[in-house]
Amino acid sequence: MWDDELLKNVPHTRRWLELAGGIKQKVLSHFEGRDVDVREREWLTEQYNIAEQMRHLLSYPGLKDKYRCGALKVFGWHYIIESGEIYNYNNDTATFDKISGA
Repeated sequence: MWDDELLKNVPHTRRWLELAGGIKQKVLSHFEGRDVDVREREWLTEQYNIAEQMRHLLSYPGLKDKYRCGALKVFGWHYIIESGEIYNYNNDTATFDKISGA
């Protein structure tokens, strides 16, 4: 999806995109065998990435401990710039719920 030659001078960006490789594969397998609208694919990619980044944050022992005992809250918000809607990741259901009034 990205041009390695263009990314050779931006190693941090290249590494960040490499970390998203798992998200890319997850999205591709979700839509496997189906034609899909680009916007639908982007929506799912963004959501999977938010959930993944939350998992990354909670992999740090200090953060994980505080999260588990309730001293820290971690929110995964998905903001739709065109409509102003905000969705929050629900860890219990692994879904994004629209925040009321947003």
